Amino acid sequence: MEILRFQWDLESKYHKIEAKNGHPRPARLFDIDDLEWQRYLKESVGRITDELGEANNSLKNKPWKATHMLTDEQHYWEEIIDGFHFYLRHLLLPFQDTHTPEEIASWIWQMYTQKGQVNRFRQRSGY
Repeated sequence: MEILRFQWDLESKYHKIEAKNGHPRPARLFDIDDLEWQRYLKESVGRITDELGEANNSLKNKPWKATHMLTDEQHYWEEIIDGFHFYLRHLLLPFQDTHTPEEIASWIWQMYTQKGQVNRFRQRSGY
């Protein structure tokens, strides 16, 4: 919960900066079928995958390489955390105008546990 509150507090600053840079958050309330919201969500997912791609690229050892290279572990984890930051942001974006961080955290937990039940069923049934 604390991590969502921390991200929540950062968002008001980010929204202003991004709007100034030509990437405003949609002015309308969240509607997943709204084209402007879909554009914004796709951009958000792109940021997550960009950061995870940077983390992946920092792992230099490949099966076809003859020499072992040391990994910049600090850089690797910084990119993972950047991706996590954007993931948290993505979870908050649609609901920030209508829900509190506590309500969003409760919704995330509910969705997470429901999906976990599906996954456990699949494991038990050999899916």
